[in-house]
Amino acid sequence: MPVVASKSADALTGLFYGGGFKVLEAQRIGSFIVCAATFATAMAMFSALKAVNLLRVSAEGELEGLDVDLSGVRHLVARGHALARAAGRHARAGRRRRGGEVTPR
Repeated sequence: MPVVASKSADALTGLFYGGGFKVLEAQRIGSFIVCAATFATAMAMFSALKAVNLLRVSAEGELEGLDVDLSGVRHLVARGHALARAAGRHARAGRRRRGGEVTPR
């Protein structure tokens, strides 16, 4: 690793130390390269997943729910979890009509 003296002509000084935009421009270019490489990698990965139909869940899985489709168990309902109780309250509230009666499913 080369050693550069702090006051030499080869030393890079930033914007606040009188060096101008030279270091800031180098950081901007580096950030762009990292973002572009990340985007390209993600696009390649998700394109490959889509090509082999692993990106989406099946239509049946959407209808019965991901917990049942992926693991075979209704986790929240089976355990009486607080989230299941909250989901039930929201579902009942969503079925109410203007008059206040609850519509059956």
